[in-house]
Amino acid sequence: MPLYEYECPNCNTTFDAFRLVAERRNEICSCGTPATIVIGGNVAVHIFTPYYSKALGRWLGNRQEKEAHLKANHLVEVPDVGIEDLEKEAARIKKQEDKIAYKKEEVEFCNKWQDMNG
Repeated sequence: MPLYEYECPNCNTTFDAFRLVAERRNEICSCGTPATIVIGGNVAVHIFTPYYSKALGRWLGNRQEKEAHLKANHLVEVPDVGIEDLEKEAARIKKQEDKIAYKKEEVEFCNKWQDMNG
């Protein structure tokens, strides 16, 4: 499905959306005005992974719709990480916790030493 860039002649906002070729001219801006397709040269396009909303029960068709949906429902997008990344992060956190525990023991020892020799 091609990605089209649109511009609203009413509010001058630009946005992009995945549309079937047959539906490419039927885009409406958030202000309610029919938008026009922006014709341009070669452009680098950020890949948009389609997002399925369980709350709405449908796929969201563009980045703006996805971002608005996440914001309206107080949701945060979590990156897709593999189990290896999670294991590495858990090991890093464990190492930090061990360092903190050692420092606490060291402080307690110093405090006891001062109390005994103080």
